[in-house]
Amino acid sequence: MALTFPLAFFINGVNDIYDVETDELDSLRKEGETIHDRFDDLQRYKVALVAAAAVTLATTLMFTVWNTVFVAGMLAVGYVYSAPPVRLKERPPLDSVSNGVIAVLLAFYAGASTFAAPTEIPLRHLLEASALTLAIAAGHAYYAAIDYEPDSQAGLTTVATVYGKGFCVASAIAAVAVNYLVFRSQLGLYFDVVCIYMTLVLASVLLYRDDAEYMLRAAHAIYPAFVVAVVLFVVFDSPGLHVAVEQIGVEVEL
Repeated sequence: MALTFPLAFFINGVNDIYDVETDELDSLRKEGETIHDRFDDLQRYKVALVAAAAVTLATTLMFTVWNTVFVAGMLAVGYVYSAPPVRLKERPPLDSVSNGVIAVLLAFYAGASTFAAPTEIPLRHLLEASALTLAIAAGHAYYAAIDYEPDSQAGLTTVATVYGKGFCVASAIAAVAVNYLVFRSQLGLYFDVVCIYMTLVLASVLLYRDDAEYMLRAAHAIYPAFVVAVVLFVVFDSPGLHVAVEQIGVEVEL
């Protein structure tokens, strides 16, 4: 639970504090709303962010030292992603990579280290975590392409403003391909369908990458496929659920 709301609140809250200028210019996703429009007392808001970070870290104390170290790493990377002087979000491609590291790689190690030392984690699982890290990084790059106009107007250096929107979309397509190669042998036909669908949607974006609204609609079109893939994975390919289903006497066949 601590790696859901408290952690997300802390990371997004820090981002909102240091992104006021770009949020004012972002009429598509933020509708020009900033942290100052939502909260009158910014100091109290900062105290809440510190509390959220403390709660997130405190929940790890009942587990291993490694668990605490990796969760602390998530908080640290989340902070320097937005906050100066490091501000990774203006140091492409670290802006996108850091998102993947927080959301997958560090989270994976935090979870795995609850039960085993990092050196005991199988290489196969590290490869899978790395592929998903790439996917999150590519997803961030894609949204950076959507925010190209406000970021350019604000003078920000992002993966999109440096490498171009085409590169960001192409990286998303490449991420789908990499994850397909890594996970295909373990998953069912539905995974093939979902990957093909996502690739076709992203390929269409290459033709309309100058239309931010189209890019945003395409992203929204991908979400249902992602949700369906997760649900089908849980139903058909998750060992934990298979055990739970068997215990209640229900058979699930693909």
